[in-house]
Amino acid sequence: MTRTNSPTGWLRHATANSPLLYRLNIHRRLTLCFILVIVLMLVGDGVLLWQLHLIRAQVERLNGVDEELIEVLRVHAGLLSVYERLSVSARSEDSARLQKDSETLRTGLLDEVQRTQAAFNRLPPEVKVDPTVLPTLESIERTLPSQVDAIRALAASGEWEAVRYRLERQVQPLESLSSELLKNVAREVGEQRTQAALNIARAERRMFLAVPITGFLTLLIAAGLGIAITRSITEPLGRLVEGSKALARGEFQHQVPVIGEDELAHLSGVFNEATWKLRDLYDTLRNREETLRQSEERLRTTIDTIPTLAWVTGPDGSVEIENKRLRAYHGLPEPPKGEERGWGWTAAVHPDDRKELEDHWRARLVSGEPGESEARLRRFDGEYRWFLFRGSPLRDERGNILKWYGTNTDIHDRKLAEDDLRRSRAYLAEAQKLSRTGSFGWSIPDGELFWSDETFRITGIGADTEPSLERILQQTHPEDRAMVRQTLEHAFHNGTDFDFEHRLVMADGSVKYVHVVGGATAESSGKRELVGAVMDVTAAKLALQEIQQLKEQLFKENLVLREEVDKVSMFEEIVGTSPALQAVIARVSKVAPTDSAVLITGETGTGKELIARAIHKRSRRSARAFVSVNCGAICAGLVESELFGHVKGAFTGAIANRDGRFRVADGGTILLDEVGDLPPETQVKLLRVLQEHEFEPIGCNKTVKVDVRLIAATNRNLEEDVRAGKFRSDLLYRLNVFPIHVPPLRARREDIPLLVAFLLQTFAPKLGKNVTQVRQDTMRRLMEYSWPGNVRELQNILERAVILSTNNVLVLDREFSLAADGAPLPAQTASESPESIASGAPSDSSASSAAGASLRDAERRHIESALAATNWVIEGEKGAARILDIHPNTLRSRMKKLDIHRPCGEAADGESAYRVNPPS
Repeated sequence: MTRTNSPTGWLRHATANSPLLYRLNIHRRLTLCFILVIVLMLVGDGVLLWQLHLIRAQVERLNGVDEELIEVLRVHAGLLSVYERLSVSARSEDSARLQKDSETLRTGLLDEVQRTQAAFNRLPPEVKVDPTVLPTLESIERTLPSQVDAIRALAASGEWEAVRYRLERQVQPLESLSSELLKNVAREVGEQRTQAALNIARAERRMFLAVPITGFLTLLIAAGLGIAITRSITEPLGRLVEGSKALARGEFQHQVPVIGEDELAHLSGVFNEATWKLRDLYDTLRNREETLRQSEERLRTTIDTIPTLAWVTGPDGSVEIENKRLRAYHGLPEPPKGEERGWGWTAAVHPDDRKELEDHWRARLVSGEPGESEARLRRFDGEYRWFLFRGSPLRDERGNILKWYGTNTDIHDRKLAEDDLRRSRAYLAEAQKLSRTGSFGWSIPDGELFWSDETFRITGIGADTEPSLERILQQTHPEDRAMVRQTLEHAFHNGTDFDFEHRLVMADGSVKYVHVVGGATAESSGKRELVGAVMDVTAAKLALQEIQQLKEQLFKENLVLREEVDKVSMFEEIVGTSPALQAVIARVSKVAPTDSAVLITGETGTGKELIARAIHKRSRRSARAFVSVNCGAICAGLVESELFGHVKGAFTGAIANRDGRFRVADGGTILLDEVGDLPPETQVKLLRVLQEHEFEPIGCNKTVKVDVRLIAATNRNLEEDVRAGKFRSDLLYRLNVFPIHVPPLRARREDIPLLVAFLLQTFAPKLGKNVTQVRQDTMRRLMEYSWPGNVRELQNILERAVILSTNNVLVLDREFSLAADGAPLPAQTASESPESIASGAPSDSSASSAAGASLRDAERRHIESALAATNWVIEGEKGAARILDIHPNTLRSRMKKLDIHRPCGEAADGESAYRVNPPS
């Protein structure tokens, strides 16, 4: 056999030239064993799979019969529900309910029958279906519709006896038929379940027998083959083990007997050849060891001459060589002769630095990487100084570490300077942290950026990230990005100061506000740099935003409060006992607890808004705002902004954001009075609010969610407006969920005495009067008048009457009295005397005018006559207030309401001048 230059090369050569037959003997034995075991396992698995298939078939059969029973039970339950609900409607003789329930129940039951038929067609073939099921279902499907139609027709005609008779004779038999079918199916299902359970039990017994038989045969064959193969392997291996033990003892002359021609025999021959090579290698290593000892002596001499503190350690970190400078520096006692210092050098390290230094170098010994660390080293006189410990490994040709070489460099002076600088930076960093102010520097020539730790914290960018303008722009809010880029680039190129605020989008999606200030500086070298500070002003911004939100909320509350205070309602409570009014109150009580939309209809002045307020007060939203909007009083171009709001710049004049009435009413109730006057485009948007509970303010692409209950009111016929194309039909359907019609005052004349008493209690104290009595003829006139203006007109008449009354008896205005009696109304002139005006009697120069003139105009003329007679003097003994017997402030309020002004000039007593407008 040819020898090679190395043991490893010889082993490769011997293995490559060994016969293939030798290497395959053991493999064939093992392969035969595995094949037999696998065949037996496959046979056992086949038996198990066959039995599992049988069990799955029975499971599918069970699922099928269960589905059959469920479907029949569902049809029976549907028939029973039809019969019971129709019987309840027949007993209560509620035709509307029967018509509604019969159609729903018939459709639902027919769907159930068809779904059951389809389910029976999908059952697996293993399921035996009761032959009476499908005919019974077809009979129900064929018979039920005609029976239900007949019952609906009888209910519509009021033949309730016939309805009940047909239910008993026609519908109940169908329910009994389904009940019998259900019993048959349940019995059949029970039989099939029993049969399936027996089949599953048989399959399980077969499986229990197949598993142990297959396992026993497999173990038996495997054991026999294993024993034979083991004996053919263990004997050659024993001889190899003996040779290895001899080799471990250094007996390189030991040879292993080679018996046979298999791979183990071949391995024995390889072992013998390797033993010879190891003997040659041992001799070579002994020669190299002597050479290495001589080299180490030369190395020790060289290290002693190095002008620094140097050392050499073994692979485990134990010190083997210290040069003279290092030994003289630390002054540690020399170890005994023949021993090394080991890790004893750590005694010269400062106690506070010792553990960290040891852990660092032990980690380097494990990783094999060069390293350096700082620690304080004690000098021979006891003083500690800072040193930089550096070490690098020396490896052989195989990469194994032979030695560690290192040096200790004195860095004490530099360390003290760094500590002073670090302390200053720590103070600065703490000050920045406390003030939430970071700093940065930006070199103008090369664009290099420096950020303090607080700047990294404020921006939310990791400290290991390279700061750059693009990186901060990625963090900047998209709306502020262009401004930040333009400002910083301008400052960079022109060296100008800058001061601005912008938003940062943090990793969690939150927004942080920062204030950035800075300017250019110049160094002595001529290098220019932008230096600035970044301040976190989020808390201040949030506080300002909270203040702004509170201001907006206060504005909304004031808006609602002003509307409540300025509301000129006809009365503050629902007054009346008439059946017509009580019917309205009953409907209010029913709909108030719900959130359904309500449409209130009625003539002008009937109190539609009062009904809406009553619904809100009795609802779950009573604690939230009630917002009333008169759609007819808003310009068509502004109604959408009034309802839904707008953002700044949405249109000309939109100088700030504004919340619409729907936003103000969020969580409460909104009343859209005169809803029929809404423009078509606003109707579309209102329909979306009703359906989706969301809208978009004008000029904004963000959707606003609201939770508002909508009440609409109108005095128009919206159905006619729908036919005329002025109002959307789909919007009417959404508004008219619960209609309430408020009757006119002429339809509930029995409520007039209660209204008069209530209004006198309201107006008299407010006007400074003590009117408590009403004459019978006065009440008769009030009861017989047609009241075209309804309760609002009654309110105005009584308020005017209280103003004209001089004692505790109510005195009606003369014009109203004539209009109520059907007589022509006299026209007042400027020549009427104050006495005639106060008493209400006509002057001699008065001329007749048309009956039914506006009461508002009559009141205006009455007050203007009193003012003209007193030369527009309001207060004093000769003032108009004294003539009219009312308080001067009350007279001024009525003048403002009726738009009465003096033509020109100043009154004699200093009262403001007014202009007289001709009556409309």
